[in-house]
Amino acid sequence: MPLAPEELKFSAEEAAACVRELSAPKGRILLLNCTFHAIRQIEHPRFWRTERGFHGEFHSNLRKILVDEGILRPRGPILEQEYQKNFDRHGDTQRPDTILHIPARESGLNVNEGNICAWALKLESSEGEAIDDFWKLRYMLGELRYPMGIFLNIGADRTLWHLYEHDYKERLHGVACFIDGGQTVIIHNDGSGDKRL
Repeated sequence: MPLAPEELKFSAEEAAACVRELSAPKGRILLLNCTFHAIRQIEHPRFWRTERGFHGEFHSNLRKILVDEGILRPRGPILEQEYQKNFDRHGDTQRPDTILHIPARESGLNVNEGNICAWALKLESSEGEAIDDFWKLRYMLGELRYPMGIFLNIGADRTLWHLYEHDYKERLHGVACFIDGGQTVIIHNDGSGDKRL
């Protein structure tokens, strides 16, 4: 049964504490590991053929993992596919693919205070496509103050992290993933070079 709007509201102090917890190093590591786990659960080859198919399955897996970890709960952050951003409210129309945030309406926070993580996904990204997505992530990390951004290069063996030439590099993670001999391979870069996990 859906919760009533008043059951979803919580104080700005509670919301800010949740954001601080997930933005701290331990929280960012947890979110990164949840990301890797969600990728590894994508087993059917069909989902690796299109960006939309991968994104749907990734988002579904990530949601379940975040619920199991206790991160997603009725009075807490939500995971959204980010297609509803509106210029007036956020000051721009830049959109990553998935966001983890605490909506301002339920928390009393400003639109740039309840943000936790933004994911941008690209299938076999070219350098130009990666640069375009990096610009979107730079906006999310800067103006909307997301503590963490993840660029996910699907079906590729390079994270393309080295192409990010903006502020907030310390908050950006590059992830590449592909299937090799029936096994999921994940490569991660947090600024220290591409490393196979």
